[in-house]
Amino acid sequence: MNMKKKNVGFDPSADSGRAEFCGRWRPATGAPPLSYFAASNSGCGFVSYFDEIFRERCDLRLIIKGGPGTGKSRMLFELGKYAEELGAQVEYYFCSSDPDSLDGIVARMPDGRTAGAQDATAPHAEEASLPGARDSIFDLGAFWNAAQLRRSRAEIGRLNLEKSRAWRQAFGCLAAARELKEAALELARGVIDSDRLKKAAYRAAQDARRRACRIEISSALPLPPEKRLHSALHTPHLSLGMKGAVSLGGIGYGAREVFVMSDELLPGSGELFVSALAECAGKEGNRCRVSPDPLCPSFTTAFACGEVFFTAERGAVLPDGAVCHRVGMRRFIDLSALRSMNNDYSRLCELSDKAVGEALRAMSRASLAHFALEDIYSTAMDFDAKEAAVHRLCEDFFTPLL
Repeated sequence: MNMKKKNVGFDPSADSGRAEFCGRWRPATGAPPLSYFAASNSGCGFVSYFDEIFRERCDLRLIIKGGPGTGKSRMLFELGKYAEELGAQVEYYFCSSDPDSLDGIVARMPDGRTAGAQDATAPHAEEASLPGARDSIFDLGAFWNAAQLRRSRAEIGRLNLEKSRAWRQAFGCLAAARELKEAALELARGVIDSDRLKKAAYRAAQDARRRACRIEISSALPLPPEKRLHSALHTPHLSLGMKGAVSLGGIGYGAREVFVMSDELLPGSGELFVSALAECAGKEGNRCRVSPDPLCPSFTTAFACGEVFFTAERGAVLPDGAVCHRVGMRRFIDLSALRSMNNDYSRLCELSDKAVGEALRAMSRASLAHFALEDIYSTAMDFDAKEAAVHRLCEDFFTPLL
């Protein structure tokens, strides 16, 4: 008998269904060290970073097709573990909507060459742009019972419609939340000495670059510029999805020094500093990782260069063994002007958080339809045949890099 193969994921929190939001993120437990998201459910809609993470970085790329519950995530985990056994350093990219599932992996071999594999189904559908030369396709549809799925066609259509409606509502709430947050940050700019903040951010970016040049560049960083189109790699570590507001730790992994923005006086001012820092680093061509704000992707929540890590995340879990510095925002703020606008600012932030909470509730409703679809597809799968094929694929896929 073919049984459904459960995802080899992690538990983002003990109360993952909770939809309240107050600007804090619940750390995932049990995720691999180099864990990130490859996309964001944002106030601008679904924002994908798949191209720069997979297409632009990989010497080999596997494109995986299949329906919900057909074993894409488990397959990606197996590919990642196989690559680790070959000595590769593997980055795991989790689904921004369901952080128990993988969307892709990037394996960097000891000689620097890379192999990537990605879930190529909607909303991040992808086709082979260099078929055979770089890209291979693996279709999990070869292992399902199409006749059984046809008998469930009406139910599949109903669940897809229900899921789409819930996501439309979620993105509408996120759009409202983004507008409120951006309005609040516009008020914050009015009481901040922008020139002084930008000069401090520029000095911090220069210092981070000098530190990175003095040490061996961490292999967790992006590949050298000749193998990428951008010096800054966008890999979100925060996500708003069907299991709440979740944080992953990959972007800060291995950091020796951590700079935490201390913005209790004006929450959000720390993100303005980190955003200015990331902008300066990008202009200078620094090799770095940038974690965009999941709600407002034009802002930056965290930034890593070499073994230096900056974060504006409130309540962030910091890397073990790192030296921690607090960067105060008070020096940039006009305190008298702050007193006159503080109530309005706090109200806008509160309304934004409430809108995010409503979005998370809509996503929770979407999850009911999503996991019902997974159940339908999983019962139609021949997982024994699929697992045997994946085992053969693991051996064949990495052979050109050995």
